[in-house]
Amino acid sequence: MTINHSNLGIWTLPPKDNGSWYTSGTEYNNYTRTYMNHLIVNKTIIQPIFHNEVDGYKQADDEAIALIRKIYPGYEIYPIDMRPYDGSGGSIHCITKELHVENPMKIKPKLYADTIDWMGLFPFETEIANNSGANATLMYRKKGETLYKSAKLTNTTADNFVTNLNFSSVKPN
Repeated sequence: MTINHSNLGIWTLPPKDNGSWYTSGTEYNNYTRTYMNHLIVNKTIIQPIFHNEVDGYKQADDEAIALIRKIYPGYEIYPIDMRPYDGSGGSIHCITKELHVENPMKIKPKLYADTIDWMGLFPFETEIANNSGANATLMYRKKGETLYKSAKLTNTTADNFVTNLNFSSVKPN
């Protein structure tokens, strides 16, 4: 199965793991593989592929990635094997586009600059909102350290939460 577009040439749908083609639309529905159902996040493309180091048809994936690089110059391509989702009706873009919840939460952190060398107590503030209120604990660590500490956030007004981060007691390994 191919798509012919004047600017891109021939675009082939991903074959089955052994490199063979689908014999019908019904058979393809058991796979629903596509290279164009990628996810773009900033300057990174999470690109569906359909092989790993053990099996799958790598040649088709390599050709598709080369074409994606041509279509999106300057983007970082992050390939991910999407075969576990065969037959689900989509790939990475479809399965990540909407996550429905009854009580969504909005978190809007305040931006801080020049805090890498901070020692002692550091005041932290953020906005957290949802329909039923929120309780929150922040997990944090200083850059270069592996141990996390926790700090309970206190709701001060409306959706405003504050705490003090204690960087003087974070001990490096």
